[in-house]
Amino acid sequence: MKNFKNNRLQWFISLFLAVFTLIGCSDNDNKATIKTQQLVTYKVAVVLPLSQPELYNRWMTTANWALENIEKAQQNEETAIKLELEWYDESVEDMTTLGRTLATRDDIAAIIGPYASSNAQAMAYQCVKTRKMMLTPTASSEEFVRTFSRSNFLWSLVETDISQCEVLLSRAVISGAKRVSLLTPDNLYGDTFKDWFAFQAQELGLEVEDVRIYNNNNIDTQATAAVRCDADYLICVVSDIENIRTILQARSTRGDKGPKLLFSDGAMIPELLSLGSLSTGVEGVAMYSDPTTGFEIAYGTRYGTAPMGAESRLYDALLLTAFAAADAFVTQEANLNESMIRVVSGSGTEMLAWDEMGMYRTFKAIEQGKYLNISGAGGSLKFDKEVHTNVLQTVYCHWSVYDGRIILLDFCSSDGGNRTDATLANWNWQVKQEQIFDNTSTGIEYKELKEQWALLVAASSTWANYRHQADVLNMYQILKRNGYTDDRIILIMEDDLAYNQSNIYPGEIRVSPTGNNLYQDIEIDYYTNQLPPADISAILAGERSERTPHVIEATDNDNVLVFWSGHGSKGQFDWLKEASGFTTSLMHNTLSQLSEERKFRKMLWLIETCYSSSVAKASVGIPGVLCIAAADEMEVSFADVYSQELSVWMSNRFTHNMTDAIEGNPTISFRDLYNYMLRNTLGSHVKVHNAALFDNLYLSSIDEFISYQRK
Repeated sequence: MKNFKNNRLQWFISLFLAVFTLIGCSDNDNKATIKTQQLVTYKVAVVLPLSQPELYNRWMTTANWALENIEKAQQNEETAIKLELEWYDESVEDMTTLGRTLATRDDIAAIIGPYASSNAQAMAYQCVKTRKMMLTPTASSEEFVRTFSRSNFLWSLVETDISQCEVLLSRAVISGAKRVSLLTPDNLYGDTFKDWFAFQAQELGLEVEDVRIYNNNNIDTQATAAVRCDADYLICVVSDIENIRTILQARSTRGDKGPKLLFSDGAMIPELLSLGSLSTGVEGVAMYSDPTTGFEIAYGTRYGTAPMGAESRLYDALLLTAFAAADAFVTQEANLNESMIRVVSGSGTEMLAWDEMGMYRTFKAIEQGKYLNISGAGGSLKFDKEVHTNVLQTVYCHWSVYDGRIILLDFCSSDGGNRTDATLANWNWQVKQEQIFDNTSTGIEYKELKEQWALLVAASSTWANYRHQADVLNMYQILKRNGYTDDRIILIMEDDLAYNQSNIYPGEIRVSPTGNNLYQDIEIDYYTNQLPPADISAILAGERSERTPHVIEATDNDNVLVFWSGHGSKGQFDWLKEASGFTTSLMHNTLSQLSEERKFRKMLWLIETCYSSSVAKASVGIPGVLCIAAADEMEVSFADVYSQELSVWMSNRFTHNMTDAIEGNPTISFRDLYNYMLRNTLGSHVKVHNAALFDNLYLSSIDEFISYQRK
């Protein structure tokens, strides 16, 4: 018995030693095979509105989810990308100051945000100096995106609000609308809708009833007036819950009368439901995740609520930053933007890259020098191939408030076929509405041409309006090269640019970054601040006075060219910052007087202002006058050729196209000039007024106004 116990004890000891040895060997073997993962950390600043608890929770949970999947996708890799986030509340931070700090911090690899376009623009002006990579999940102002479109540091994850405006109007068309109106705020967000609404409405076959612009001081009166219009639909652009409340209260007073309301994406916010019965039935359009990505379902399963739309863009911003960082590590690229260009320009296998497996495959492809055609949580992440500024397609949801909830009715997107090239940023809309002209003689017999005159007017001032004086000087130099002398040109401009403190090239003014200096050998007849608009009539009529010593002395044997560049509002060409300008009635009276007194043979007006047709239409019915306007009565005209170096727009789109056409073909017919400008002046409808009482536009040429023909 004693031996059995001893044997059993020895057996247990032997077994324990054997197991211990095996465990020890196993541990040693595992220690030999497990390697410590190398983390390559990129610090990212996230700038979003964090003051509202629900939004704060949505941002945080979405970001943590993205970071979790980024980590899981690389868990078996020897080297992994890690994003470390620094959060900033754009509701309390000064964007210029914060932007300047973040743009110059070497440890910040990228900035995600801000949310609002105005804040994003303020930050972008700082980041462009260092090309600090910015990814904006929601900022969608056309002006903001276009300003920085060729700087290769800005990555907007939504199309501009040109697309949203199109989608809103398309919803109205689908619902049978014939007439539409717009109510939009006087800020950067509202500007895109103001600028593009009338143009797109006309292209979609809709008649524009009214466009009203509001601010916090006049929202009550503007909303009240807007809901009393005769339109079928009123498009309401909003970003503030109190403005939404005011509009809905104004609409409630109409009962069954008045237009139907359709809200922009700024209304799809949690606070909307706090308006109770006032919000019932409210509908609108908002950016949303493409339903085919599965992000919406996964988000609802994970968090028990549907995303509001912006979460998918934040997720994708983090996703793209991680992919760009991976490429930068593999290629040893110092500039993260160059890596981003490769990531979003991939033409390989289509890959839904937002979930763990999709991320894993995309990371592996980048490691092998391959670039896939990726989609994220929000949808396709294909960017413009030319300027790499914003995604080419955004999915929008049509939503409504029902039973105290925001429900989705359907999904839609903009029509890329409206663009002149689907690979270009989406401000390139193709114009389809074309004027038709008679290809026969008007029957007017003109006297022999003996003399030519020109009046060139730059009606604005200050550095921000650089383009107006630059365009006028460009036209001045074209006339001088074509034989005009200064005694036949009246030049009116403020002359506050050449030696402006913002001009880094003193004494120089150009219409393009590489263009010739236009500020040389010029003779200015009047400074804009010396004249009231009414004096334009006196100058054209040849009425000399102490204030107007330089005038045009034309007879019915003389052609007169007027080129006007500046700002405009409905019913007038603006004059500096004064309330009154050169109005429609003043235009009509001036032309009527000149015609009665036979102060011209033919007169051509080339007008570069917003709403220019609202004044140019005054020419209709007056023989011998032709007006070519940059925009229709309800449309704005657009700036063109932005200089990052000078931080200004250097030319206007209408004038840029016009001068290009003239210099390319000095004898171009008016019909061909119109066609060229119609197709290239994107965003507004170039309009010709009074063609029926001018000449056959197919046979007559602008040469008789541009080229001085001495007699």
